[in-house]
Amino acid sequence: IFLRQLLTYIFSVFSFNTEEFIQLTKQLPDMAQDVAYSTFDRILDEGIAKGKIEGKEEGRSEAMFITLVEEDFRWIIKMQEQLLDIAIVQALSELPEDFLVAFFAAYTTDKGTQLMDDIAAMRALSGLDALANQLQEVLLGYGLSEEEVEAYRAHLAERLKARE
Repeated sequence: IFLRQLLTYIFSVFSFNTEEFIQLTKQLPDMAQDVAYSTFDRILDEGIAKGKIEGKEEGRSEAMFITLVEEDFRWIIKMQEQLLDIAIVQALSELPEDFLVAFFAAYTTDKGTQLMDDIAAMRALSGLDALANQLQEVLLGYGLSEEEVEAYRAHLAERLKARE
């Protein structure tokens, strides 16, 4: 999250050639995800060790799911607010371009705020199926199509599988 906030600041202060920037940052999301995952693992392991989090594997999967979703949408909303070129947002987030185009087309400040509130409320749910179903409902309610939601869910599933 820190790295993404730093990038948001840099984008708002400096101007970049889109093509040059994309080439320079191709590997950045992998580095950012590794740092975020390492930090997340330490926090989760500490909670499990202290008995504050039960069911290590299930709890880890659920927490990872919601953390990645919150991080993704916080990131793309910030990038939308900075009016960054879609190519830069796609290169940094590695989210499907069609999904990003649709997300930005439907975006309003109120809808972005409501989306983040709905995603935060998902923390009260338990079970990956319940989380995935609620995420689908939230994104459909935001104004995305079934295909766009499925593209995001497939991307999210790949990222979760890579971290197992």
